[in-house]
This record gives sequence, structure tokens and C-alpha cells, in this order.
Amino acid sequence: SLPIPVELDTYQAAARTLWTASRPFRLQFGGRVGWALRESLADIAQAVSILRKEGADVVFDLLTFEPENVPDTCRASDGVFVQAAVPPAELPRLQAKADVLVICLDFDPRSIRQARFSMPSKIAGCPASGTPILVYGPTGSPVVEYARREGWGKVVDRRDPMTLRAAVRELMNSANLREQLGRKAKRLATERHD
Repeated sequence: SLPIPVELDTYQAAARTLWTASRPFRLQFGGRVGWALRESLADIAQAVSILRKEGADVVFDLLTFEPENVPDTCRASDGVFVQAAVPPAELPRLQAKADVLVICLDFDPRSIRQARFSMPSKIAGCPASGTPILVYGPTGSPVVEYARREGWGKVVDRRDPMTLRAAVRELMNSANLREQLGRKAKRLATERHD
């Protein structure tokens, strides 16, 4: 298989070197909203909404050039902000500003079948930012297994709302985990995706 490349020079100045949490704590998804991730985005939106009801200071920024495809559940969830995608030149700065980046995949059989040989192109840019990554998707999917094997993302590999919320809470509460994931991701981008 061919590696997915990123111009690391464009990320060097903006990449995270500190992993202190901002207020509110910001989860961020950026990219297309098409097949194989609408349900997962809705799950994350609902998790953020419930965490906010429990008193957590957390938000979910959903940046896309396809706002019309964003599930209604996302728009209706407290703490979820749908925004226009930024030009590629602004991605390194924006990704490094988030507390956690989200890479996700739906759990239904059709999505799993369609994505079984697919790796999202953000698999290079997100790690290069040094921002910790939440990987939410089914066991066996390439992105989930890559994150698990190489340790560059916090993996939630089953569709369980409590497990998803617990993972977000853990990322919110542990600067050590965020730093560990961010450093590992940056190293992986340098070694494999430059």
C-alpha cells in the first residue's frame, strides 16, 4: 500500500508542543460528511450534548464543505457548531488549536464493507498537527486498526454511548494521555507520512 503524504513543513510552526486543555474543551471534525460517517458524527454530537448536561465544559466543532449533509441530530445537539471548512493552508493552525481531533466511521455493515480497504486522507494531516485524536469506528476497519497498532489515537471500536462518553471524559481529564497521543501521532507523521 502507498503511504498518505503530508507536507510536514506546513505543520512544523503550528503543531502542538503543549497539551493543556482549553476552555471549553474542543473536539473537532473536519472534512466531508458523506457515506460511512453520518451516524458516528451524530453519536459524537449526542455524547457532547449529554456531557454538557452533566456539567462538562466541552464543545464539538464540525467543519465541512458539505453542511447540507450534516445530520439534524448534530445541529440539534447542545454544544455542536457546524462551520464552513477552511482553506487547506489554514488546516495546520486550526487542527493544532483543537484539543482533540475526531476521525470516525459508521458501524453499519454497508459502511464497514465500503471502507474496508479505505484510509481517510486526513490520516496524515491530523497526526502531523500533534493534536490528540479520537478514533471512533468498528474493529477491523483500517483506520481503527492503524490507530490501535501504532498507538496514535484513543480508539473507541464499538457503538456504545457510555464508552464513547467515557473516552471523551478521559481525554478531557488527562493531559498525560493527550500529550502521549499527540507526541506519538507527530512521530508517526514524521516517520511514515512526510
